[in-house]
Parts: sequence; structure tokens; C-alpha cells
Amino acid sequence: MPPRRGTRTRLRRVGKMVRDLRSAAGKTSEEAAARLKCSQPKISRMENGEVGMKLAELEALLGYYQATDQQRHQILRAWEESRQKSLWSRYADALTEKFRSFVELEADARLIQAVDILLVPGLLQTERYTRALHAAAKHFPTSISANRAVEARKVRQQRLTNDNPVQLHTIVDESALRRVVGGREVMREQLYKLLDLGKRSNIVIQILPFGAGAYATMHGAFTILSFTDPEDPTTVYREHLGGGSWVEDQAEVHQYTRTFEDLRDAALGAPESADLIRRIAADLDAE
Repeated sequence: MPPRRGTRTRLRRVGKMVRDLRSAAGKTSEEAAARLKCSQPKISRMENGEVGMKLAELEALLGYYQATDQQRHQILRAWEESRQKSLWSRYADALTEKFRSFVELEADARLIQAVDILLVPGLLQTERYTRALHAAAKHFPTSISANRAVEARKVRQQRLTNDNPVQLHTIVDESALRRVVGGREVMREQLYKLLDLGKRSNIVIQILPFGAGAYATMHGAFTILSFTDPEDPTTVYREHLGGGSWVEDQAEVHQYTRTFEDLRDAALGAPESADLIRRIAADLDAE
């Protein structure tokens, strides 16, 4: 039996089915909004899986789009599934709402391609490195429990080493390795963990050295999530202080994919990246 999809993935599936039905019916999102007496952005959020639909809203749209009995049955079944709570609902005190939606999709991804500018990627962080980051961000957000956030991160990291590990390809700016987070001992431990994880066949770690010069997305990190099921489109999550935002438009997603490929070519290869990490760790050992 395939694993049950996360809430965010299930919401996206329902939204896509309804969006496809609307398109086949020749209706615009503005017309759908008028039918529900709501705003057009709400229709977009529902179709993108950012928010769920009430049963009355879904029934109204199915009737408006003249769904067949088979289409109605399939969509209502998917809607019922989307209402089920997932593992990550337990971590409301550990993850912001926006980031929890990212974690939901991350848990279902078959391939994660991440670009990080100032920090070691979350899936590769040691516990002490993570705690140092939380201590530094004590004012933002205020509702998150550091202990629970560390626990949630450990659960996320299990996907790297379980029986069916996710494929992770991450590109990290050299500045993330040079910034001493939590002190030399914590940073040294973090660098050696990168070296250890980089030996796994499902993990590729590339470093963008200072010598590579300017590159796209220097202003912020992003993650591309790809899925096994073709019904689940590739999506991009952009990180910023206090949360993040989604890129759902497939033309824009393609731009991020091409950008990742450019950065992959500009970065050091995995063996050379490991050598650089090793040299930076040795510098910390020598101090």
C-alpha cells in the first residue's frame, strides 16, 4: 500500500482536480469566484492547495462545472482524504503554518533540490547547530518551541536514511560554511556531519565558492520539490524571515529549475566540495 500523502499534497490534488474541471468547463476563476460570492484570490488559493474547500463550496463548484457522476465521486473521495490529519499536525507548536505546509510536501517528495545562501540546509543540520539558530532568532517567531522544532527536524531528517530515502541535491554558498554558528565546536561538528552525509548515495552536496562570483538568487534560498506521481506537479518554496512563499506557476517553476541547473554547473563538484568543507573544518581545528 502506498504511503498516505501529507495534507498539503492532498489539498493540492483536490485543487488541481477542481481547476482542471473548471478549465474543461470553460469557466474563469473570476466566474468561479462570482458563483461562490468570494474573491478571485480565494479561488486561486483553493486551486493551488493553499487552503481547503468547504463541502458546500466544493458541491457548488461541481454543479457549476457540470461534473459527471464519476468526476464528482473521484473529487469528493479526494476531498474526504484531504480532511485527514497527518503526522505534521502534531507539530503546530514547532512549525509556523506556512513552513508546515512546506514540510507536508517535503515529506512526499521523491527529489529535493535546495539552494542555501547563509545557512546549512535544514535537513543536514546537527541538533546543536539548529538550537543555535533558534537562540539567535529569539524574537521571531515567538510562538515556536525550540525543543519541539528540533524534534520535528529530526523526524524530517529520517527521510535521508530510511529504507526508501529521498534524493537530496543541495547547493550551499561558501559563506554558510564560514559563518561560525554556535561557536567553533558546534560549527566543526556541523561541517563533519556534512562530510559524513555527503558519502551517502542519495545525497549530493555542492558548494558555491566565493570565487564563483555573482549568481542568481543571491538574495534568498529556495527549494524545488519533485514528486513520483505526475498528478503532483513540481513546486518551489522560497524562504524568507518569518515564513516563505510558494511558486506554483509552472513557467516560473521552470525558471527556478533552470537556475538550479546553472548553479549546479557553477558550483564545485561533490568531491571538490568535500575538500573545501574539510579545509574549513581543519581551520577550525587549528584555532
